Amino acid sequence: MISNVDQHVTTISEAVGGQEKTTQSMVNQIMQTGDEVGKMAQNVRRTTTASEGIASDVAAVSSSAHEVADAMGRVNKQAVELAEMGEELRAIIGRYRLS
Repeated sequence: MISNVDQHVTTISEAVGGQEKTTQSMVNQIMQTGDEVGKMAQNVRRTTTASEGIASDVAAVSSSAHEVADAMGRVNKQAVELAEMGEELRAIIGRYRLS
C-alpha cells in the first residue's frame, strides 16, 4: 500500500513538474508576444507620424497649386489687356502714318 502511495506521489510530482515547465513556457511566450506588440505599436506611431507629415505636405502643395492657378489667371487677364492695348496703339499709330 505504501509503495502504491509512493508511486502516486511520484506520478503527481512528475505531473506538477511538467505543468510547471508548461506554465513557464506559456509565460515566456506571452512576454515575447507582449514585446512584439510593443514593437508593432511603435511602428504604427512612426507610420502615423509619417502619414501626418505627408498629409501636411500634400495640403501645402495643394494650397500652392491654387495660388499658382490664381496667379496664372491674373497673368492671363493682364496679357489679354496688354494685347488689347497693343491693338489700340496700332490703330492710333495707323492714323498718323506718313504717306
